[in-house]
Amino acid sequence: MKKLLLASVAILAAQAGFAASQEPTSCPTVASIQNIGVSSAWQDTEKGTWVGVEWKNSFNTDFDWTFGIGEFYSDKGDAKDVIEQANKALPNLTAASAPMKGRDEKGNLVWVCYYSGVRGIYGMAITPAIQPQFIIKTMKSIRR
Repeated sequence: MKKLLLASVAILAAQAGFAASQEPTSCPTVASIQNIGVSSAWQDTEKGTWVGVEWKNSFNTDFDWTFGIGEFYSDKGDAKDVIEQANKALPNLTAASAPMKGRDEKGNLVWVCYYSGVRGIYGMAITPAIQPQFIIKTMKSIRR
């Protein structure tokens, strides 16, 4: 029984490693991102700007993504205002790339999809999903 359990754990670990290394063949569509929307916001305290974030959603793909859209200013200084601005900006995004290899703020391999917007707004979907508090650093540091 113990050998069966160990074999099962080894198989699951191997499958998880394989899934993490798979390359997505397409990016989440703007329509699927817009349908889900963003539900949180994080502030770049150095610049005073904000990013709208939806963390760990598949957006109708086979992968979990973190999506960020920004940069926004909040006259009210609160996340609720930024979430509203971000969701209003989603329909103006255009998918600008197929999934591209990149590195997150820790140097880990990620797959990145870029979305261009209007008035300096841009979006980025990243898989594997990253913790939402790291989205600002990652959006700044992603290397193509």
